[in-house]
Amino acid sequence: GAIPVHPEMLATSKANDPTAFDYMTVWGHSAGARIGRNATPGIWMTGAASALLARNRPGALHADLAACAAWTTGAAAAAKVTCSTLVLAGADDIMIPAKKSMEFAKLIANATSVTLPRAGHMLMQEAPDATLDALIAHFGRT
Repeated sequence: GAIPVHPEMLATSKANDPTAFDYMTVWGHSAGARIGRNATPGIWMTGAASALLARNRPGALHADLAACAAWTTGAAAAAKVTCSTLVLAGADDIMIPAKKSMEFAKLIANATSVTLPRAGHMLMQEAPDATLDALIAHFGRT
């Protein structure tokens, strides 16, 4: 029901320090992604993610992280969700551990939860096929 953010992430992003992009990239990707596990040869996942983050307007990452850090009403919000919901988690996510995602999914009445193996927080980049398969499986039923 909350999304704690490491104080160093908040500080570096507030200062528009590029180190914040490095933190986000390293903490957001699984260990395998950080050493080059990509289905497409030549794609450097962490480098691409860092470059994308660097293209944001100054302050954008900090605004996002500050909003996450301030959010404490997740449990109450989850209880209000009535539509079919899919909660996807990466088994190797260190930003929001899969266990926490699965606990949160239990707060949503019509939630289905799926944990993708060998993926961190950056599911669409690390496990694009598995992410798409989970979305199709879930929304194909609804």
